[in-house]
Amino acid sequence: MDNSKKYLSIAFVVILVVVVIVSALGIWMLGRKPVILQGQIEATEIRISGKLPGRIDTFLVEEGQNVRKGDTLVVINSPEALAKYEQVNAMENIATNHIDNIRILIGDASLLNGQDHYDIILANINRNILLNDMHSYVNVLNTNGYLIMSGFYTEDIPIIREKAEQLGLTYQSNKVKDNWTAVIFHQK
Repeated sequence: MDNSKKYLSIAFVVILVVVVIVSALGIWMLGRKPVILQGQIEATEIRISGKLPGRIDTFLVEEGQNVRKGDTLVVINSPEALAKYEQVNAMENIATNHIDNIRILIGDASLLNGQDHYDIILANINRNILLNDMHSYVNVLNTNGYLIMSGFYTEDIPIIREKAEQLGLTYQSNKVKDNWTAVIFHQK
């Protein structure tokens, strides 16, 4: 009887080991297969972000349209990026023409505080800001210097001219294109 209990115990252990191995293999094999589900997904909100600050100017795709990786979805209007581009472009033009006495400042009139004086100042912005900041331009404009202002409408010329003349500037001329105006004033 001792031998039969011994063989029965060994058989039980062997069967138990085989069951454990088969179970482990089954779990491992089943775990590697992907789960396939059928159905539809509906997205009600999609968040898109980019590296460029700005606002969406134009959508180039319609709702429900299929898109692929790399497709352009929107056009972003970024004043900061445009200002940097214009600054680099101006610096390239200065270098190309071998000019070393031009300084480019992109920003508001507070950049002029404590600055040198200039022979020519070009300010391209809207009427209200030009009217508000014109005294700052005049304060750093050399005698016999020119202030060129643009970025406003033709109907704004009288208001701009009145303010400039109050600050001691003399009207020289203006150019108009598609109702946008540039005006030149001289400081004697």
